[in-house]
Amino acid sequence: MKHTKIHWSNLIIGILLIILGVATLSQPAANLLSLSILFGFGAFIKGFIDLYEASVYRKVTGHHLGSMILVGILDIIIGIILLMQLNITAATLPYVFSIWMIVDSVLSLFRYDVLDSVSTGHYVLSIIVSILGIALGILLFLNPVIAALSLAILISLYFLMFGCFNIYLAFTQHRYL
Repeated sequence: MKHTKIHWSNLIIGILLIILGVATLSQPAANLLSLSILFGFGAFIKGFIDLYEASVYRKVTGHHLGSMILVGILDIIIGIILLMQLNITAATLPYVFSIWMIVDSVLSLFRYDVLDSVSTGHYVLSIIVSILGIALGILLFLNPVIAALSLAILISLYFLMFGCFNIYLAFTQHRYL
């Protein structure tokens, strides 16, 4: 029987993002303070996992993924700021989240560029997910009133989308790395 190698960091971040997405979606009228706490912890944990993944990619591929390291550091900083300034975070969450979503998605366009040489399918999927993240981020930023009213749903979509993508990578990435 063939054993499949699972990339645990992708699986953990995927599960975390899906849990955050479902929790946010199941309570759309939840207090913004609760969303701020969830978002802060999610960003913080995602940052450390991104840093870990960057070191694994470097060992496996020999490529230095500066964009992944930058995303990891930014996620940790954003997580700390969000957790330390909960009242400000709750008041500015549509803007904070949209900026984070745009930056993270733009940098993700470059994070997986190494996949182009080993798997066109992975590469195309990563571009599609990143472009959707950029579009949702811009929607949030340009429409803060609509964003405030639909914030839980948009955040859920983002978390679920990237969560599913990370779980997909967890089970398929071994073919290429």
